Amino acid sequence: MISMPPKTLYARSGNVHIAYQVIGAADPARPDLVLSYGYGSNVEAQWEQPRFAAFLDQLAELGRLVIYDRYVYEARLPAKPPLVAAKRLYHWGLRHAIPRPDTAVVLDVPGEVAYTRKQENPPEELESERRVYAGIAATEPGVVLVDASQPADAVRADVTEVVWRKLADRWRR
Repeated sequence: MISMPPKTLYARSGNVHIAYQVIGAADPARPDLVLSYGYGSNVEAQWEQPRFAAFLDQLAELGRLVIYDRYVYEARLPAKPPLVAAKRLYHWGLRHAIPRPDTAVVLDVPGEVAYTRKQENPPEELESERRVYAGIAATEPGVVLVDASQPADAVRADVTEVVWRKLADRWRR
């Protein structure tokens, strides 16, 4: 059980700093689990939600947990001005330089629902990004789409099932 939130670290991606946290140490006998959020997320605020913090604690018991604000899959989103061409080239480089995770979970929620929850980006933009992520889940091996419009307990159960299924597959090898 984690008594306090882990320290937030930052990796630079172009002119953006990507927040991440690491819980636990590398152990060859246990998997590394990567949890990544989309734009507008906050890795520190998640610890203020007791049920979600408990869920993260449960994941950390399975192996080292790395939590990112975002992952290289976001490089598939349409580049926004300024410097669109440079961003496309940079994102292409990221996609080819950073190894893909064995498993990634896309928390899928309609743009309108996401907007009512956080009210940060316009619903149309959120829905457009949702379609990109759904496409990634449909075409990338190991990327699983989970319906995040369900109650939190159902989402947690679905994500936990994905993690356990991956662990079971790994242990069978």
